[in-house]
Amino acid sequence: MGKVLNFSKWNSSINENNEFTANSFNRWKTFEQSNDQSKYGKYEFDQLFPDNMVTPRKESYEPVIKQMADDLNKALSEKKKLSDIKINIISSASSRRATDAIPKGHTKLDHNYGGEEPNNEFLAKNRGVNIKKVIIEKLNDIGIPVTDDMINVKWRVSESPDPSEQYVKVNIEGLLSNIFKEPNPKKKYAYEILYNFYSIDNVPYIVNTKIGNGAPWTSERGENDDLRGEKDDLGKRKLSKYVPSNGILVKQGFGDNTGSVEYGIMIPIVDGYSAIDKGKLMFDNEDAYNKMKDYIESYTQISNTLKETGKPETGLVQTNFLGEQGGGGNYIFGKDGGSNATILQGDGAGKTIVIKRNWKPANAIA
Repeated sequence: MGKVLNFSKWNSSINENNEFTANSFNRWKTFEQSNDQSKYGKYEFDQLFPDNMVTPRKESYEPVIKQMADDLNKALSEKKKLSDIKINIISSASSRRATDAIPKGHTKLDHNYGGEEPNNEFLAKNRGVNIKKVIIEKLNDIGIPVTDDMINVKWRVSESPDPSEQYVKVNIEGLLSNIFKEPNPKKKYAYEILYNFYSIDNVPYIVNTKIGNGAPWTSERGENDDLRGEKDDLGKRKLSKYVPSNGILVKQGFGDNTGSVEYGIMIPIVDGYSAIDKGKLMFDNEDAYNKMKDYIESYTQISNTLKETGKPETGLVQTNFLGEQGGGGNYIFGKDGGSNATILQGDGAGKTIVIKRNWKPANAIA
């Protein structure tokens, strides 16, 4: 659907030579590349601003806003309320020194830094503010009455001088819940996957438990240990490179200096199946089933051999992750009533979330 927010470069968390056959690896990679719903509601504008400028290029924003409008109209057609929608903008400037140099193709700057010396903070903030104005104007022009209070703007100055840090990224909250496909009671599905999913904003997530490839890390706090920032930095350094483009790095802890703090990678499961009933994914065909099975297995530490029961000729084949780390739904993160956590990396970085353990499937077949 929309363009993906590329917060971090995709890193494979499986070993192509050791843990999976070549066929399984290829199915898993194909699933990642084709799982467009994991990108639903996420947008990135390419080459939106010339150096030292804060007015977005029309040719850069028009196709992205069109996709945004298509996604919003789809959600509204599925009875989603506009009041449930929240648009978040993150705008950025690189660390290269801001100047009053006029970029090629222009005769003057489109601002004067607010009367102050050239600075990247002005560029980062006003790029977000200006694209917000454009989004409101363009969506209202086509009959989607987005208002100022529906859009949040956060801005940052990167530590990197790379021009790729001159960006604006947008995500729209409230769209994903529309894409879950409830099972048809009159239909029999031939393939199932069981996993006690972790719920964040009513979206099912899995947790990466692969030892040596992004498994959760726990920081024990001593009674006099108040180096919270340093611990967060260490947690990010240990796990950051394993966070996929659609995943998040979260921190969950007790909020004092005597308890432990857990860091882990969580990945949403939002498409690639025919229907979902809490922690049971259902499939019409074997190919989609195998792709999802390999995808979830690529993030799951398997204790011995993944349990698959049934045969196609019996009418049901089922893979059961309930006995595996993470798949049982009780692995470190969340609790039934919900536990608070903070997103350290990925979509919504800095946001406090609630992780629940309420996406539990029915019993497995024997």
